[in-house]
Amino acid sequence: VPPIAALRDVAVDNSGSSRIRAGLAVLLLAFGLFSISPAFGSEPGSDQIKTVGAGLGILLLAVLVAGPVIARPLARVIGAGLPLIKGITGRLARENAMRSPRRTASTASALIIGVTLVSFISIFASSAKASINAAIGTGFEGDYIIQPANQFSFSGAPPSLADDIAKVDGVSNVTALTFTEGQITLSPERQLGAFVGGIDPTTTPGIFSFKMSEGKVDDLGPGGILVDKAVAKDEGVKIGDKLSILSGTGRTAEFTVSAISDDPAILGQWTIDRADTGKLTAEPTDFLLGISLDPGVAPDDIRADLRAAVKPFPNMKLQDREQYTSSIVGTITALLNVIYALLAVSIVIALIGIANTLSLSIHERTRELGLLRAMGMTRSQLRSSVRWEAVIVALMGTAIGIGLGLALSYTMVKVLVSQGVDEFAVDGTFLVIVVLGGAALGVLASVRPAWKASKLNVLDA
Repeated sequence: VPPIAALRDVAVDNSGSSRIRAGLAVLLLAFGLFSISPAFGSEPGSDQIKTVGAGLGILLLAVLVAGPVIARPLARVIGAGLPLIKGITGRLARENAMRSPRRTASTASALIIGVTLVSFISIFASSAKASINAAIGTGFEGDYIIQPANQFSFSGAPPSLADDIAKVDGVSNVTALTFTEGQITLSPERQLGAFVGGIDPTTTPGIFSFKMSEGKVDDLGPGGILVDKAVAKDEGVKIGDKLSILSGTGRTAEFTVSAISDDPAILGQWTIDRADTGKLTAEPTDFLLGISLDPGVAPDDIRADLRAAVKPFPNMKLQDREQYTSSIVGTITALLNVIYALLAVSIVIALIGIANTLSLSIHERTRELGLLRAMGMTRSQLRSSVRWEAVIVALMGTAIGIGLGLALSYTMVKVLVSQGVDEFAVDGTFLVIVVLGGAALGVLASVRPAWKASKLNVLDA
């Protein structure tokens, strides 16, 4: 067989230079960027979250459509150092990854999606943890907190618990936050389902510090209500406006907006005076109690007495400052582990995809591989070439996935500022592990195709 015939491509892949594909990718990219633009505006509202979320999905689609267009230049950059390290073997691996952009892009697409989701979830979770730590660090100034044992439960304790805690020797101050579910009527045409909190502004200093947008917490009194600034912006609520609340027990009460809050992590969206809770329910319950200690009293010195006071209420648990923070972060971590387990399936699919595509590629290049072996390429060199080709593809998918994960998570944090997520945090160690895992994935996926290529009979090939 003449060498030129052995090296001839059966079909030439021109997808990398397709103007139609490039144009469609640019249009999708432009539409996606337009959709996420509200996230970078001034104080994005909660009503824009869905639009931004759809925009993030469109951006991911734009990258997948543009895959064959960007595959060749990316493979060239990622494999730039291979010829220097591996010589002609590295050069062949690099050029094989570049020669068929559509195949390379489709092989990497599953990995792109998997790594994007893993990176997005990881970074967003780190940002949520950082936001919680920041909110607790600046918002909770007390020494102990009492809350439901089940964080997903809305059951509380009767007001008598706060009275019992206040009598414990060494306790300086106790403040309680109530919780009521109801329907808020802003106008005859506008009703909202809402969770209404209740605080006592006279006992919160030294235990909770609330961020405010307009007015002060002290402005809240009987008949008043605090409204979160994101809700106020979305609903056009201003200080002095009147609204009514219909509770789950059927009771109705009217309130006047006293101030605009900016602390959704602690105050929530609607907060009334704790004394007004009785207007909405016959049996008020305290959902959360904050405790500050006398100067010189260590938390461990008083822990046993506080536990004794809480013991009659098995649905409530006592936590010091560090335990409170850890419990919230632990809930996020547990949910995160479940998501990681599900995403691991997509990574396995990507592994199978890379291995299958390489095997098909080996089959397509049978005569070419036979000629290379006849010219003196050893079996180990051939295996190395296939292995490094897989590594380039895997690293390309990993790089795009991490880049997308960073961009998407940053955008989501920006749009969720109104929900209390206002810190962007990246776990650098985790991203390094993802990159190394991507390279290892390429090596693992190439084992069988590389072995199959090295076993080809030279004359038959």
